[in-house]
Formats: sequence, structure tokens, C-alpha cells
Amino acid sequence: DVIDNWDIELEAMNKNKESGKFVYPDSFIGLLGYMRAYFLPYRQTDGVVKEHFSAKLPSIPDYSSINRRIN
Repeated sequence: DVIDNWDIELEAMNKNKESGKFVYPDSFIGLLGYMRAYFLPYRQTDGVVKEHFSAKLPSIPDYSSINRRIN
């Protein structure tokens, strides 16, 4: 669902936003937050996403982006 609704969710999040547009939808960040809270530290979460989802996602967040959005 996260990947299928990526563009739709981003469009809704960025509606009427003039600058600083979101690149990653909240549902994806929530999934990463869940991974972080229950399984892995931020840097390992970053590595898992890059290794397993790089071919399926339009872009991959780095460690700083994951940390900033979750917090």
C-alpha cells in the first residue's frame, strides 16, 4: 500500500505548500519509524531500505531524513 499510494499521498501532503515540499509520504516514514522502534537503529534501517527497496521506490531517504521526520 505504501508504494502503491506513494504519489497520491505526496500530492495530498504537498497541496497548497509553496516551498519545502515533502519527498517521502507519512505512511512510508511511519513504516520506517516502526522498523526503528521495534527492530533496528536508524543507520541499519537506512541500510535495509537501500538494500531491499531501492528498485521499488522512487527515492530512498538517508539516515538524517529518517531521523528528522520520525522525531
